[in-house]
Amino acid sequence: PETELQQKACTSSRVLLVMLGIWMALCGGTLYGFSRFEVQLMSRCGLSARSLDVVYAAGQTGVGSGIVGGLVFDRLGPVATSIYGLVFSLVGNIGLAWVLHSHHCDMLTALAIPYFFLQHGSTAIYQAGLFTNIKAASTHMRGLVAGLVASGYGLSGALSTLLFEFLGEDLERYFRGTAVIFSLTAFCGALLLPQLAKRSEPLQTYGRLDESKEVDGTVSPTSYGCKTGNAVPEECTEGASADARCSKLAGKAPDSPSLCEILSNSEFWLFLIAFALMQAVGSGLFIANLGLMGESFNISA
Repeated sequence: PETELQQKACTSSRVLLVMLGIWMALCGGTLYGFSRFEVQLMSRCGLSARSLDVVYAAGQTGVGSGIVGGLVFDRLGPVATSIYGLVFSLVGNIGLAWVLHSHHCDMLTALAIPYFFLQHGSTAIYQAGLFTNIKAASTHMRGLVAGLVASGYGLSGALSTLLFEFLGEDLERYFRGTAVIFSLTAFCGALLLPQLAKRSEPLQTYGRLDESKEVDGTVSPTSYGCKTGNAVPEECTEGASADARCSKLAGKAPDSPSLCEILSNSEFWLFLIAFALMQAVGSGLFIANLGLMGESFNISA
């Protein structure tokens, strides 16, 4: 009965962690909803199509610089990454709302810089949820978990569109609303991600211990259910630091490449260049001008 309760608690934590990750992803890709309000932004601020593309490019640069959020996660964990995203997204949202309220939005930099902050911060919020879910998932479930969480990022454009319509298609009210929603999401991420990840760690596949084997005069019990610690077999504690199996049980990745090794790998740069080109054409040219194309054909949003 105790084992069943532990298993149910572990499963519940995994489900909640994935759901939180999906919601953080939904808040992370609002760049894809830019076309919903770009015509209104263009007319309200007196922007040309080229200036509008500069604002969008600033947001895309914020997303593209997500490597910073990744480094924050690697060095400091999900709490710091969530707070990092909270600060940047809050500054960006409040900045855009203030610029629109003060009627200074005809200044291109006054729009581009806050939009960069907004997208950079929301990307960090998404990364905190995604990376925490990947690390907490069992090996055979990581692909599924990553796909579920990442699907929220692709659907975030739909969320931002619905939110924009719900707030009366008012740009100033929209950015104030997303300031509140993104900040609450990042705060919940900082508060809940470590707890849920700890409770949903993968099961340890140990068999029953030999009852004749004693530690400090007592019989070591067999533990089942969610992992409660980094238990390492005795044979791995001495003179076996280079053994891959022992490194894995100790929570270390035996063959993890260093940053220098990654940057010196030609496959990494080929993938990065191909991804950047596809993003520039697919996102930069199409999504940024989707609203303008619809307006030119008298198709209302």
